[in-house]
Amino acid sequence: MNVLSSVSVLVPARNEEGTLPTTLPTILRAASVLPEPAEVVVIAPSSSPVHTNPPLRHPVLRWVPTIEPGKFSALQAGAAAADGDVFVLVDADVMVDQDAFTQLLAPMTSDRADVVAGRIDVLRRARTRVHRVLERWSSVSMTAWDLFRQAEPQFRWALPGAIYALKREFLPRHLLVPLVDDASIGMHAATNGAVFGYAPDAVARTPAPATYAQWTRQKFRSRRGWAALAQLHGDDVAALERAFRRYLTIAAADEPMSWLMHTQDQVHRAAARASLCRQTVLNRGVETGKNRRTVAPSCPARRHIDHAPDGLDVEEPAMTPSETDTAATVAGKDTVRPANQDGFRYISDHLTDIDTVIRENGLERHVYDLETAGYTIIENALTAPEVQALTTALLTAAGEDDGQPVDALGATHEDRTQEVMLLLARGGRPFEQLVLHPVALPLITYLLGASCTISSVTGYVKGRGDTALGVHSDTAYVPDPLPPYAQLANVNYCLTDYTEADGCLTIVPGSHRYCHRPRGGDGAREAVPIEARAGSAIVFHGNTWHGAEPRRNSGLRLTLSTLYCRMYMRPQEHYENILGSDVLDRNPVRFRELIGIDVPTGWQSPTDAQRIVGLRKKNAGRYYRTRGQHA
Repeated sequence: MNVLSSVSVLVPARNEEGTLPTTLPTILRAASVLPEPAEVVVIAPSSSPVHTNPPLRHPVLRWVPTIEPGKFSALQAGAAAADGDVFVLVDADVMVDQDAFTQLLAPMTSDRADVVAGRIDVLRRARTRVHRVLERWSSVSMTAWDLFRQAEPQFRWALPGAIYALKREFLPRHLLVPLVDDASIGMHAATNGAVFGYAPDAVARTPAPATYAQWTRQKFRSRRGWAALAQLHGDDVAALERAFRRYLTIAAADEPMSWLMHTQDQVHRAAARASLCRQTVLNRGVETGKNRRTVAPSCPARRHIDHAPDGLDVEEPAMTPSETDTAATVAGKDTVRPANQDGFRYISDHLTDIDTVIRENGLERHVYDLETAGYTIIENALTAPEVQALTTALLTAAGEDDGQPVDALGATHEDRTQEVMLLLARGGRPFEQLVLHPVALPLITYLLGASCTISSVTGYVKGRGDTALGVHSDTAYVPDPLPPYAQLANVNYCLTDYTEADGCLTIVPGSHRYCHRPRGGDGAREAVPIEARAGSAIVFHGNTWHGAEPRRNSGLRLTLSTLYCRMYMRPQEHYENILGSDVLDRNPVRFRELIGIDVPTGWQSPTDAQRIVGLRKKNAGRYYRTRGQHA
């Protein structure tokens, strides 16, 4: 049989419907140049508007709805509706070359393969420095996979997510591991005797993650999936990992930031390992009817969990919102995986109070970013009226310090950055509310514990100029090596837009785990600009290396920095000696704690000592409730 006479192209579009007007024409063009034009089946959620208002119409194009979430469910729905005996599987957000399907099916036409992998390349469209770095990292990984698949045919079962073809009989009815759909399909085909081929000229171009947060989420998802697959096929995954690393080293030879790429990969590997081990413990607790705290925290798969290939994440699709809410089938057992907890639960056994606050505010993803990257961005942390009130208060205080009003166009701040101190005492109610921010403060509490205090509240008015803030760490006066847990933590509130040209904050992702301050220019090349809109908040670990770009645009960059510290550290600003009783009376008890009124040291008389010792006994548990410790 000529397989080209019976081909269906399956395009699962779970959350990529917006890309279809651009990508679908390239898929249709590639399908149309086959000797016998193939049908193209696009599978989208039943609620998607594409079913009532398709972005494209074509005689060979069909739209199939699916109710179940996930890529594999979409593929099953598409396969059930398709007529072909051979499936070409291509992601909805990729651009394919005109001859991609012809090249992909060539080994099957000559009966040399049952399953054929195509080659993935990066779709270049970066506009920011961060995106350009992530594009380079993605390109390194894709180059490594190309070399690997050409030289190691025994590992071609690790299929690329963006483009491959297989005969209908090798599409499984059930999936081994949902988070690595394509590798699971390849493993099923391998165990059922399929012959694998590779078509390096069948090229699909896929975009790299645009932000570091997207890259982190994608990487953790892929890592966790491969760790789960290793539970079932540990020897195969371990052998693949050992072989793949050689090719990744070759591909990364010219990448100036390859060391950072590898460091981040190790962080996510550890996160996936701990997360999966914890899930195993929870599953056992459910199966045995025991409370999860009484189950021995052992993980039989630990031996193989580390074997997840470096760089694999870029060949996996980004996690869709629906996938995080649904049941995940691992090793044949259905386990409920609540939304957004993958990035949070692995870290440690959290105490109930901090745990509850994080969940009530939906901050699990921010916690994960803090653990893996050392920073997180809270969008829309401040409303427009709050931004306006804080901006007015900051510029008023800055004018008082300068002895002249601040020029909004930047004339008073050419080539300088003004530091405006003691804003909690000078700025009034807006700043009192700021240090109690309902989203930022729980994250600070996560990092520093419930007994943390305010170290300073400082404003920065930055004008145009060539001077950049060098890369540094906020953890001062502590000798290296620094503790891995935070001594300090910072929240930067953006009162104006943060862009590279506007002189935004820069951060070296993952540098909080280095546990030492930058030495001799360390981090200057690796620092990436953190761009955010006005009203955003950037929370970062005290060990995180950071700096700032010079401002090239006219006007002013306005920032507020609220620095928190552990209660045993001396704050930069002693608010308990400045703020009046009226301020304490109008704020909750937590405000009193934050400014250090109840710190259990510094008594000045025997009576005072007795009072403070009583506080120590009463609050002893709170002094050690720190959840921001590395797994």
